[in-house]
Amino acid sequence: MADHVPCTSSTADLRSPEFDYIVIGGGIGGLVVATRLSEDATKSVLLIEAGADRRGNARIDTPGLMSTMYGNPDFDWDNMKPCQRQADTTAARQIPWDSSAMNFSMVMYPSKTNFDAWSALGNDGRTATDLAPYLRKSHTYTPAGADTKTLLSLDYMSEKNQGADGPLPVSLPDIYTAFNKAWMETFDKLGWKCSNDPINGETLGAFTCPLSHPKTKSRGYATSYYTPEVAQRSNLQLLTDTHVERVLLDRAGDNSVSATGVQGRTKEGKQEQIAAKREVIVSAGAIHSPQILELPGIGSKDVLDRNCIDTMISKPGVGEILQDHCSSALSFEVADGQVSGDVLRDPDALQW
Repeated sequence: MADHVPCTSSTADLRSPEFDYIVIGGGIGGLVVATRLSEDATKSVLLIEAGADRRGNARIDTPGLMSTMYGNPDFDWDNMKPCQRQADTTAARQIPWDSSAMNFSMVMYPSKTNFDAWSALGNDGRTATDLAPYLRKSHTYTPAGADTKTLLSLDYMSEKNQGADGPLPVSLPDIYTAFNKAWMETFDKLGWKCSNDPINGETLGAFTCPLSHPKTKSRGYATSYYTPEVAQRSNLQLLTDTHVERVLLDRAGDNSVSATGVQGRTKEGKQEQIAAKREVIVSAGAIHSPQILELPGIGSKDVLDRNCIDTMISKPGVGEILQDHCSSALSFEVADGQVSGDVLRDPDALQW
C-alpha cells in the first residue's frame, strides 16, 4: 500500500503506559480530534481503534467496490437497526447500519435547521453560521471542468463558498454523462431547479453531490487527516485491533467522578489498562459510544440496573432518542446502447 504508514497493533508496542489524551475510535471524529490535539508537541495522544488498519485497501478506496464490503467481517461491523415497523407494510424489517468508510463517497452537507436545532437545545456556538467556517476548513474543493459544469448545471455552486486548504479532497470530477444532464434539465422543467449552494444548508431541488479525489477518483474520508506526516509525530500513537471494554472512572471524596484511563483488549485477547493524565475522549460513533459509556456506569439508571451495572453518573440521555436519515434509490429502464450501472453485471468487468 503506497500510502500506508506504520501503526501500533499491540499494546506491547505502546511507548508509554499513560498519555495526556486517549481518544476512543478512529473514525470521522476520532481521527480529526487526535490529529488536532497532537499539533501541540508537548501533549501526548493515544488513538485507539477497534478495527484493523485498512488504509490503502482497494475495496475502501474505490467507491464502486463499496458493496463488496457489506457483510464482510474484515470491513463491516454488521450493525443492524432494531426492527422498523414502518419500513414494511407486512412485516418489520431490520436495516443495516454501515460505518463512515462504507459509503457512496458523496459529500452531503447538513441542513441549516439541524445545526440551529443543536443551538436551540442550549449548545452555544453550534448554529449553522458558527460552524460554517469549520465546514470549509475541513476540505479543499477542486472546481469542475467546463464540460462537467455544463452537464450538471453547476451555476448553483459558488466556488468562493467552498474550502480551499483543508485535508479532505472534494470535487466534481469529469465522469458524468448525458444521464446527469437530463436529470438536471428534467427537474428544472418540473420547477425544482436548485438555486442555492448545498453547503449553505438551505437547498431544495435536484443537485449533484460533490465526490472525492479529483485526480485518482478514490474515496476521501477521515483518514485524509491522518497523513504520513501526522503519523510520524512522536507524541501521537495509533493502536488498532483493540476494543475498549470500559472507561476507567474514579470517584473522589466530594462525590465527583473523573475518567482516569481505559481498559482495552487486543484481538489476541490481551487485556491492559492505559492511563489518561488529562482526558478520555469517546468518539466511537452513535452505536458504540453509548455502550462504552454505559459499561462503567454512565447512563440511564434504569438501563444500568437491568444490566447489574452500578451507576457512577446518572445520564438518562445516553443511548436514547437516536434519529437517522434513510436513503432511497430509484431505477429506470434505459434505451439500448446507453452506458449504465448494468455494466457491473458483467462478471468480466469487475473481479473481486
